[in-house]
Amino acid sequence: MTQPSRARPRAFGKDHRSTPQRTAHAGAWGVALAFGLSLLAVLSMAALNPAPDGAVAAIFAPGTSAATAIAAVTGAGGRLQRFGRAPWVAVAMPAVPGDIHFAARLRGRGALFVLNPVLAGGCATGTPSSDQG
Repeated sequence: MTQPSRARPRAFGKDHRSTPQRTAHAGAWGVALAFGLSLLAVLSMAALNPAPDGAVAAIFAPGTSAATAIAAVTGAGGRLQRFGRAPWVAVAMPAVPGDIHFAARLRGRGALFVLNPVLAGGCATGTPSSDQG
């Protein structure tokens, strides 16, 4: 007496075994994912460093008034250069060149993010400050 064949049923009529094409596609997706994550990491590190002249873009909570942003920048020991597209995005420089703790003080005064203004992009066009001192 012979045993009946116990072939595995195919899901939805397709054979899901690995083929050279599927393996190549999986490898390509893996390389693309690794490249994308590496690029994201490099851009994130660049965005977190101040510009060569020490300028930073301090991003406060949406709705923060210009007066509050100015007070935070000056209280942190900085000079306001200009606003971004909204008054809650302030581009500032430390009053003392080379002050490496300026960004930390801005965060302590309410800035959610302190970024490189060139790489932050949206901060590039704004209104000049008339409040420089």
